[in-house]
Amino acid sequence: MVNDFVQTVDGLKADIRDFLISPNRWRTSRVQGPLSWCTVKFEAGNQSQIPLQRGIYAFTVMHANDHFPPHGYIMYIGITGEEALHRTLNDRFYEYLKEQRRNKRPKVHYMLAKYSDDLFFNYVPIADDTFDLGQLEADLNDAIIPPVVEKDFSAEVRAVVKAFRS
Repeated sequence: MVNDFVQTVDGLKADIRDFLISPNRWRTSRVQGPLSWCTVKFEAGNQSQIPLQRGIYAFTVMHANDHFPPHGYIMYIGITGEEALHRTLNDRFYEYLKEQRRNKRPKVHYMLAKYSDDLFFNYVPIADDTFDLGQLEADLNDAIIPPVVEKDFSAEVRAVVKAFRS
């Protein structure tokens, strides 16, 4: 009975993640204008739904059923199609499918493997080549501070994140 309790507690500890929940950061973020997010379950069969355009994307862990209200966690925010790398959202989706099978970036690999049944790929295509995707990525990451993002923050927030994640 004592061992069952210890195993139960230890099992739950394995699922603890650090999330920053700061409505003040959300309200004061520098993100401009509304973003029209699209969401698909992250699985190979959905790749054809992802556009061949540049844009911003986010991975979320969500469990949708009729027992709970809508909820989820933003785990990672990234961009594609910036600078010399002209990858599309579709290309990036495919690269993450491959990342599930190899451990190139441990935090990302862990997220993809651990939450595979409840992982969603959210994206916003942005066709305007003059739009600064890098700034949008930093602004969103600064507002949310997703647990899997390691460095794609503004310099000011990157220093703070390093201090509290150390």
